[in-house]
Amino acid sequence: WLLTLRPDSRGTYDSLHSSWEKLESDKRTLLPTMVQDAMSLPKLPIPKLSVDEARAINNTLWKKIAVASAKPTSSDLDLMEAVVRDFPEGYHFNTLGVAQYRAGNYEAVIESCLKSVSLTVTQENLPAPYAGDFAFLAMSHFQRGNKVEADRYRTQLTKTMLLDTFKDDEDCLGFVTEVDALFSEDPAENNLNSD
Repeated sequence: WLLTLRPDSRGTYDSLHSSWEKLESDKRTLLPTMVQDAMSLPKLPIPKLSVDEARAINNTLWKKIAVASAKPTSSDLDLMEAVVRDFPEGYHFNTLGVAQYRAGNYEAVIESCLKSVSLTVTQENLPAPYAGDFAFLAMSHFQRGNKVEADRYRTQLTKTMLLDTFKDDEDCLGFVTEVDALFSEDPAENNLNSD
């Protein structure tokens, strides 16, 4: 209707003024109600990622870091941290832990993989925690010089790999090979503590 209004017509200005007053009046009566309604809504954290985005990030990063020679970028780590913040699933913590290991952050790996161990059995309906978590817990403790913990998690890895769920899992078999290679290195070179 704006095209039919004549700017030199008094009726045009009267009509616009009347419409403006109506909007102002509606705003004064509706706005307080809308604000009160909005303030009474429960305060739920709003994920910054969608479920599909989180899954895609996890799967893409997993393909990149599952091999021993992988070098995740700081951007990869930031994305995966966002995934676990928005969707704290066991397998997300596992992927984060593996990425942290590949980046050399062994202390963070321990925290992430322990979180994965605590969540994965129930969330994924597994008979035991994911074997890969034990591999990266063993290697992280080994890298930090803690022989007792490294051996304990290596033993857990060995036992878990006997289960049908994991015994033929290609990723887990690769992690076992990686653990064996690391543990075969000269302990004196790695400053392993026996306590």
